[in-house]
Amino acid sequence: MKQKLSGILAVLLLLSLTACGRTPSVDTADDTESQTETAIGMPQQENGSGSQNGSQNGSQNGSQNGSTANDQNGSQNEQNNGGTDPMNPEPVDSVKSAEDAVRFISNNLYSLCSEVLPMAVETRALDLSDADAVQYNTGLANTDGITDIVLSESAVGSFAYSLVYVRTDGSNTDAIHQSLQDSIDPRKWVCVEAEAVNSIRLDDDICVVMGSAEQVDTISASLRQAAEGVFEQVGDPMTVL
Repeated sequence: MKQKLSGILAVLLLLSLTACGRTPSVDTADDTESQTETAIGMPQQENGSGSQNGSQNGSQNGSQNGSTANDQNGSQNEQNNGGTDPMNPEPVDSVKSAEDAVRFISNNLYSLCSEVLPMAVETRALDLSDADAVQYNTGLANTDGITDIVLSESAVGSFAYSLVYVRTDGSNTDAIHQSLQDSIDPRKWVCVEAEAVNSIRLDDDICVVMGSAEQVDTISASLRQAAEGVFEQVGDPMTVL
């Protein structure tokens, strides 16, 4: 009886050991390890994506901000550049400086004869200390008695057109006028040359125009018209060439 009972207990023990071959603790450990790897992996991926997104957003924001700043700076520079040399469109009623002479030519005169001018015209004061530029554009060897010289010519290409406005102090205007007529070079461009040259006295100032015959005739007539009310004495055009 004892042997039979011992056999039954042995069988029950064997069955019990077989049923517990995979304990819940092992399964739980495996599952926990798997869950832990997944839990750690996901946040790392999310953090990586966040880093990428942050980098992309930072780059985009930086580019946008930089672009906006550049655009704003560019616009500001354009405004500044546009405002450094403003052109007053109003005509002048007297010529007492080089700036007045520039405005007289650009606003008073050229508004009357734009159809015979080159496509683009630049009107500017010459530096009287630049003897080479003065002599090349006027033929004058010195500037005694001259207060300003304004030159107006084509800004693009070589066109045989030139207007020289000479302001004098009145001390030797006649001599300066004669020297201009004798010395100004209608062939200064080398590859082209003016076919006509006129000079006109405006009080103590002198204006010399050279170009095609049509240009010189039209501009000379317009110059006398533009000078009315600006100068007290306006001379007749004198033919130089």
